[in-house]
Amino acid sequence: MTGTSHGDTGYAVTDGQSIYYLDAGSLWKLPVTCGTPGKLIDAAITNRYNFADGPIVVDDTSVYLVAFGGQGIVKIAK
Repeated sequence: MTGTSHGDTGYAVTDGQSIYYLDAGSLWKLPVTCGTPGKLIDAAITNRYNFADGPIVVDDTSVYLVAFGGQGIVKIAK
């Protein structure tokens, strides 16, 4: 299952098993059944890639984020 985020106040996407979202500069993964969120990457890494406000896309294995001020895409393993 794949998904693309959208929204006026932030970006989050689900693959049916987890919800992926950016918060405080970090990329998080939260089970759709609730539970404890896990940090996939922290703010120090996101600052290096200069993630832009934009959609988050997921596929079966990865999360994709708009990076480098909108000039590139970064692929992160789930």
